[in-house]
Amino acid sequence: MAKIIRLTESQLIKVIKKIIKEDEEEYGTMRGRFFDDDEGDEEWGEIDKGEEILKELIEEARDILEMECGYDLHDINLMSEREIVEALFDEGYDDIASEMEELLDQEGF
Repeated sequence: MAKIIRLTESQLIKVIKKIIKEDEEEYGTMRGRFFDDDEGDEEWGEIDKGEEILKELIEEARDILEMECGYDLHDINLMSEREIVEALFDEGYDDIASEMEELLDQEGF
């Protein structure tokens, strides 16, 4: 049966630092513990290029829906990325909607 123990914040920090140090000694970095370096195109803290493109497309799509299709900005702000794609398809902006849909799938949204 598992026991419940109490740790102070400083004790917990020491335990976590020790675990990180042991992992870094064994794997080189924390990244090496969880990721194959050949996998992915970004480093820790960097935004994926696909996500950057998607972010730009979402801004463009929001502008289209507001300026050209007459959607209310408040309503656009409440829409998910998938709902924005659906609205673009409904309004006949198939090219940007298809590109966004592909990136959403690719990036796991």
